[in-house]
Amino acid sequence: DLGSKLQVRLQAAQQGGADVTVLVQSLTAMGTSLGSAQTHAQAAISGSATLTPDQGDKDKMKANTTALQAAKAEIVAAQKDIVAARKEAETIIKGLRTLKAGASASTTVQTQ
Repeated sequence: DLGSKLQVRLQAAQQGGADVTVLVQSLTAMGTSLGSAQTHAQAAISGSATLTPDQGDKDKMKANTTALQAAKAEIVAAQKDIVAARKEAETIIKGLRTLKAGASASTTVQTQ
């Protein structure tokens, strides 16, 4: 998965002497957001599992509507967590590119 690949690259950069503290914090935040999204998605699944055919019963219809609204709220929260995780991943990728560019620039300096 993406988190594992980013972790490997961060560890390699760290072993190369780069300060990746901020990027590791972003990786942790990304993992937290993805875990939260998973929890929200599971809550939406569990909430919608309680739906029953209302067969014209207004009380059952109301209960189903409430369950669906709660599940929708959980899905919206999960989506927000996924967006946050993606932003963290982009931060890490940009940071790794910057580290790589800096390493390339420092190794290509010519002396006369």
